[in-house]
Amino acid sequence: MKINTIKKLVLGSLCGLLTPAFVCRGEGSALEVRANTDLPVPGEIHHYKAPLYWSIYEYAREMELAGIPYGQMDLTEEQWDKVIDMMATKFKPYGYDMICTDGFLPQWAASGEVYMTHYGSMSLSKLAAKCRAKGLKLGVYDNPLWIKGERHLKVPGTDYTIGSLLRNEKDEVLYPDVTDSTDFTWLVTDHPGAREYIDGWFKHYHDLGVEFVRMDFMCWYEDSDPGRDYLVTCGYGRERYERGLAYICEAAAKYGIFTSIVMPELYNDAELEKKYCNMTRIVQDTNIGGWHHFSSFNRGTIYNRWPYADNQMDGFIHWSHIGGRGKIILDGDFLRLNKCSNDDERRSQVSLQIIAGGPVAIADTPETIGDLASFYTNEELLALHEDEFVGKPLTQNHLSSRSCYWWGTTSRGEVVLAMFNREDNNQTMSVNLSELNMEGNWRVRDLWTHAYAATGVTNDNGALVSGTFSADVPPHGCKVVKFLPEKAPKPDRLYMVGVATPGYWDISNASEMTLENGEFVYRGPLFKGEVRFVSERNWDSINYIPEGDNGTWLTIPGNVYAFNGDPHEFARHWWVNDVGTYEVRMKVDESGNNASLSAVRIGDLPSMMTVLGASSGTWDNQTAHTVYASADQPDILEWKGVIRPDDRRCHIKFAAFPAPWWESTFYIPETVDYNGNVKMVKPGETYNYREEYGGVSDHFWGVEPQDCGFFRVTVNKAAKTVTFSNNNVSGNEQVVSVPSGRLDSRFVGNTLYVDSEGKTVAVYNIYGQRLGFSNDGRLIVEGLPNGTYIIKSDNAVCKIAR
Repeated sequence: MKINTIKKLVLGSLCGLLTPAFVCRGEGSALEVRANTDLPVPGEIHHYKAPLYWSIYEYAREMELAGIPYGQMDLTEEQWDKVIDMMATKFKPYGYDMICTDGFLPQWAASGEVYMTHYGSMSLSKLAAKCRAKGLKLGVYDNPLWIKGERHLKVPGTDYTIGSLLRNEKDEVLYPDVTDSTDFTWLVTDHPGAREYIDGWFKHYHDLGVEFVRMDFMCWYEDSDPGRDYLVTCGYGRERYERGLAYICEAAAKYGIFTSIVMPELYNDAELEKKYCNMTRIVQDTNIGGWHHFSSFNRGTIYNRWPYADNQMDGFIHWSHIGGRGKIILDGDFLRLNKCSNDDERRSQVSLQIIAGGPVAIADTPETIGDLASFYTNEELLALHEDEFVGKPLTQNHLSSRSCYWWGTTSRGEVVLAMFNREDNNQTMSVNLSELNMEGNWRVRDLWTHAYAATGVTNDNGALVSGTFSADVPPHGCKVVKFLPEKAPKPDRLYMVGVATPGYWDISNASEMTLENGEFVYRGPLFKGEVRFVSERNWDSINYIPEGDNGTWLTIPGNVYAFNGDPHEFARHWWVNDVGTYEVRMKVDESGNNASLSAVRIGDLPSMMTVLGASSGTWDNQTAHTVYASADQPDILEWKGVIRPDDRRCHIKFAAFPAPWWESTFYIPETVDYNGNVKMVKPGETYNYREEYGGVSDHFWGVEPQDCGFFRVTVNKAAKTVTFSNNNVSGNEQVVSVPSGRLDSRFVGNTLYVDSEGKTVAVYNIYGQRLGFSNDGRLIVEGLPNGTYIIKSDNAVCKIAR
């Protein structure tokens, strides 16, 4: 959030004017700085990956520039819905799993509530529910040192009032005669109840399902942000600043919430922020975005206080030494790609965030993003993000051209180089590979053109480079490459992944081939679309692609090329044109560099269906949960799970098999009676369905809130009926149900069904052995003997006995 552009005065002079006893940069103050010996000690907090998300910033900043008063800034519910739909459809498949609020709009607590409940006119609980319905999370802009509730209310779990946390006449502060700006109401962190207030703040957001918070204006708290032409707080001192960060760190770890500090002090080389926070801003606000924010705004100027740098390049270069694997994440603030002058600038902006290990925060709106989504969804760059790659510049001297060369190694030891041209003219940029600790010949993969760089000596597997790597980089553009070994080792395992496989593009769920007489073999269902082969369930493994410039049909025998560490070769997949059961064989030669492939369709698809809707957690039929029939009852398909209350009642939809919606056959109600697209059903009743190709009607089966719970839903393909069985089961099936907060578990016979609103869920026996795991919140573990089991999700733990 931006208040006003501040005057950049000389810090030392200002400090001297304010008070003779004031020592700059947090090293001391008019208050005695004592060691905080009673603070909670942080554990290992730097285990998070930088987030990929959307921010409201552009909407809000444009409202501010248009002169809309703070109290009148707002988004309509329809606007929120458009944002959520955009993120769920265009970006969630690429890992962007969150939307986040920011400043500007009114942030308030409803009457009788201690913590913030509304952002503008939107209820945070309602907004979080909207996000969950589309598989997204909600991030929140707020500060646990701000007070929003009515002063007479009690701090949760205590008899202290909120008002007792405010400054009083006994508090020693840096500037006793200064009254805090009315922008924020600050608590005093050494007052009784402050620790509990901060803990309750994080619990409040945890209970809403929030896993990410952005905490702003911290640079006001310690010393009133020296360097301004006016004081904004009384200055609470460094000891209280550290105490607040320590309590924040303690509560965030307790409730599993990622902390991002937006306007930090960063004094003494960010000693406190590195110790207590997951992520820190290192640059001025995005403001108008574009090249202005990326490189040109006050280029070459580094200040000795916040914001330290006014553009992303200078900020990342200056602070690059504090980031890295297992260290604090550097935040370059939001991206507004629609404000860039050309595509070269867009590629540079996205590249720097990922190369520096930072978040990618989309601020473009549904109205301004146009066709720019592809710049955010470059899968080869995003593979670096998934790997938690963090690069460094060749020098931290931001005035040197060598600071525009960034490099680092992946977790597999592969070298990535990014060269940024900050100038207004074309540049030939060169680097000696010895500077990157590299010797010998290397294949060079361009991560934006998705091709092998045409430079140096070539062989059958692409271009090779040795000694020096050079490239012509356009004005404001970049060159991002990965250096890959010349040879590929022969694999021990082989997997199939792609649209045509049961695991879709989920590399962690790729279909493993068996090794038979020296050949890798797959026998199973394949759908329409692309297939590729990898040596590990990891994109940075050996990839096997067909020869030639384009892909080819899977059933056409041909030679195969192997590329070590090549995450994507987009134009060169195999394609399946006819759904069915296939036998696929691949034989890799001893060198590991070449292989041969054959495939034949051996039958129809096995009897199956996919389950979509609010109850399965997915709306994409290509990635939906698949249910298979048993061999003795091929026409009977059964889904078991939890149906939760949902405003739209779009609970369940069935399709014949995974495919794009326009090529799918859906099993939909014969008639609908709710909201124009839902058939309301009752437990214990059977309904007829009809088949529809292409999903034109988009009709669902729905359940009333009072009837929700565990269900068994049976589809009879022969009779074309759907039967909904309620929570009660019959016969000798033993049922044990243990709801625990946001985690539900249930035994039916020897099968354990788990449904969690958390993203990951795992089941363990009493010896700590993991028996099952899922990253979509739903899990079925079959064949469990009598005993006690522990179930853990992101936000809950429960014990269940059978």
